[in-house]
Amino acid sequence: MKIKIENELIQATPELLIQHNIKIGAKTKIEDNVILSQNTNIGDNVIIKGNTGLGENVEIGHFTNINNSIIGNNVKIGHHEIIDNSIIQNNTELGNSITIYKGDISGKLKFNKSLENGIYIKQNKLNIFYTGGEDITINCETYKLKEVIKDIKAFAKNKNFSQQEASEAMKFLPLINQFNK
Repeated sequence: MKIKIENELIQATPELLIQHNIKIGAKTKIEDNVILSQNTNIGDNVIIKGNTGLGENVEIGHFTNINNSIIGNNVKIGHHEIIDNSIIQNNTELGNSITIYKGDISGKLKFNKSLENGIYIKQNKLNIFYTGGEDITINCETYKLKEVIKDIKAFAKNKNFSQQEASEAMKFLPLINQFNK
């Protein structure tokens, strides 16, 4: 494994792990090509493999498996997670027992969820979940994606979303459009 220090990758040594506040739990396995950053706390019985990179200030709970994924800065990952071929954006918090496959996740995701090929976004009171196709779920209600994209401000007003929630939803439309390419 390597440590990212001031945009330079350095082979990890016990001294560097201590110096950069990187804690690795018992029976945890981290492959050589994984990149760690400072202020990382990895729980017990964790497996991190493939082309995976962890940002700064990351916490990973016990019994979690991460493969070929990018974990942003200031991320908390709960216990018993499976994260595969995914991107976990900066400032994201995942609860326990979540499986994410080919996902792009931002915000807070509670527990016992399974995402495959999807985007989950939590920003203040706004929850957006999209897995492709014609439908999108916003705050636990399913809508036609075309209806939402056509006029997000009118849609938000009709659904009694606040001005702030409407503008937050607009920020994530490019992610949804990119997902459909």
